[in-house]
Amino acid sequence: MKAKTKTYLEQIKSGKLKSYTARILNFIITHPGTNIAEMKNMLDIRHQTLTPCLNGLMDDGVVAGSGQIKIEGSYCSKLHYVEDESSRVYIAKKRRNDKFLLWLNRGLDEFEENFDPFFIQELLVLRQKFSNG
Repeated sequence: MKAKTKTYLEQIKSGKLKSYTARILNFIITHPGTNIAEMKNMLDIRHQTLTPCLNGLMDDGVVAGSGQIKIEGSYCSKLHYVEDESSRVYIAKKRRNDKFLLWLNRGLDEFEENFDPFFIQELLVLRQKFSNG
């Protein structure tokens, strides 16, 4: 378990929620299937504060999405706490790979004309590796 995750869980256990991230994680643990719109309202946290905290928890595999709900014409992920450490590691690795693949595809789509053909070929091989991995 990452040190920061351990710190958040210790804050939750003690009842002394010192950070926005600990408050958000506590809410997700106590309200499985919650969503970002519900958290904004119930925790009275601005979207600009909530989003980076939630992304950090998701990047670490501590929180994951499990389906979606439609709210006011937009879809929001239903969020839940991931208790199992091996699941956290898997989720974090998959999320990291997915972000890398998005970055790689964007680079190929937007800047292909700036790259040497050999380099493009190497990036395409890399994309194939991460798409299958």
